[in-house]
Amino acid sequence: MLKRWLIVSATVVVAGCGSSPTAPTPAAFHQTVSGTVEAGLATIQPLTIPRIGTMTIALTWPEPDLAPHLYLASAVCEPGQCHIYDIDAGPNGNSRKLTRTVANGEMFQIIVNNLLSSSAAHYTVDIEIR
Repeated sequence: MLKRWLIVSATVVVAGCGSSPTAPTPAAFHQTVSGTVEAGLATIQPLTIPRIGTMTIALTWPEPDLAPHLYLASAVCEPGQCHIYDIDAGPNGNSRKLTRTVANGEMFQIIVNNLLSSSAAHYTVDIEIR
């Protein structure tokens, strides 16, 4: 008489013992706003922060003899009484830049000031949060 034996093989997999999953890094946020600010005036761009990270605001313009200033101010304020968080009023050139750590939901105003110029300034503001 022939006897048959059944052999069972089992494989045990232990995954990630002692480790925890890592949350995915949120995608970088990027927004570009272009405009013109008349001589002796300022423009205001409201900004609500969509994610936590380091925000960089870069202001550029093509006219090398103009010198607009870049401000980051509180979102709600009376004209002339805004809390200014950051300012770049550096030497003449074609750009200004601000960097700040931000949290989701914070609200600001980006102000491009052309008070010292005698002609309009065409500009571009690039906002990036990583």
